[in-house]
This record gives sequence, C-alpha cells and structure tokens, in this order.
Amino acid sequence: MSIREIPVPVTGEIVLPNGEVLDINQLPNLDNGETYGSILEVRGVEDAVATATPDFLISADDFPKSIYGLGGNDLIIAGIQSAFLYGNEGQDQLRGGFGNDVLFGGKDSDQLEGEQGDDVLYGNQANDALAGDAGNDILLGGEGDDGLRGGYLVDLDFGEIDQDGDDFLSGGGGGDDMAGGQGNDFLSGDSGNDALDGEQGNDTLDGGDGFDNLTGRSGTDLMVLSPNNEGFDRISDARRWLRFDRFAGGFDL
Repeated sequence: MSIREIPVPVTGEIVLPNGEVLDINQLPNLDNGETYGSILEVRGVEDAVATATPDFLISADDFPKSIYGLGGNDLIIAGIQSAFLYGNEGQDQLRGGFGNDVLFGGKDSDQLEGEQGDDVLYGNQANDALAGDAGNDILLGGEGDDGLRGGYLVDLDFGEIDQDGDDFLSGGGGGDDMAGGQGNDFLSGDSGNDALDGEQGNDTLDGGDGFDNLTGRSGTDLMVLSPNNEGFDRISDARRWLRFDRFAGGFDL
C-alpha cells in the first residue's frame, strides 16, 4: 500500500492505467503558467488525499478507492476498479476508468468524463462540462450553466470519442446545453433556459421550467410538455411524438 510521489518532469510521457500515453507537456490546467505541485501514483489504498496545490493523481492498480482533490486545479484519473473522485476546490478534471465510477466536481468549474462503465457524474456548483462516454450513465449538472454530453465526449483536451449508452441527463439550475448522443436517453432541463438535443436513439426530452429549445433528431422521440412547468418551449423537430400533460402554457413548433 503506497502513495508514491513522482517528480514532475520537464518533458516526457506518462502511461495511464488504460494504456493511454499522455505527453507531460499537454497536461491540462497549465495554460495560466501554473505547474503541478506533484504527480501522485496511488496503489493499494482505499482513500487518497491530494495536497492544496494543483496535483495529478493516478489510480495505478485494480484496488477500489476514493481520491480527493482538495485545493488547486487537479487532474484525477481512476483505474480498473470502481472509484469515487472528488475535485473539491479548484477547476478540476476528473476521469473515470474501467469501473462504475462516481465523479463529484466540487465548488468551481470542472470537467468530468465517465469513460467506461455505468457512471454517475455530478458537476455541483459553477459551470461544468460532463461527458458520460461508454455505459449507461447519470449526469447531473447542478448549479450553473453546464454542458452535458451523454454518449460522446466533446474535446476535453484529450480529443473526441464516440460512445454508446442509455443515459439520464439532468441540468439542474442555470441555462444548460444537453445532448444525449447515441442510445435511448432521458434529458431533463429542470429550471433555467435550456437547450436539449436527443441526437441518435429513441429519447425523452423534458425542458422543465424556463424558455427551452427541444430537438429530437433521429429515432422516435417523446417531448414532454407539462402544466407544472413554467415557461415557453420551442420544439425544433415537430415530427416527433408530443405528450401534453393537460398542457397550459406556450410552445412553438
């Protein structure tokens, strides 16, 4: 059992648990001249806590664990087994691994990527970017204006990846931008003025309160319009099924 600190090299490459090779010069969160305080390789422990400076934490074995970021802009990457990743303060990047992971962003604007497995991603406060990738994922934006992507990753410094999955996306507060991707997804805008795009698959879109834009695209999609929701919704794809729950409000086809 160990938490081994690796000296931060000026140049070179790091091999991640999934076999991906990461160029040290391309580590995110360094565009403001800030450097990582340490690179921590976590093995055989259930709980690992970073320092108050920006850290790069790697789960380097198949042992289930929880990794906590604390302060600074951290990059935390899960391994083979299921993990709980907590960014806490700072603008963090959390990446799940091969297991069913739980990613919790924290207080600032974070980037969460589920990767493999059936993951739960929660942005919490501020304006977050969430990508489910493979598996049947649950994405919860929380407060702020968030970007949620169920079935694929929109470039989070590591390129674009196409993935499947039947996902649940919930925007929470703020004006959110949500896309289901592939699979049969459920998108809920909740409060705020949201943009919901089902993309591929047979999706269900519920704008919630606010002035929302609902787009079904391919598949047989269901648009939910309810009298309990305050606001005006625009249906950009009127060929899809509409469900009126005794609708009393405004909408535009």
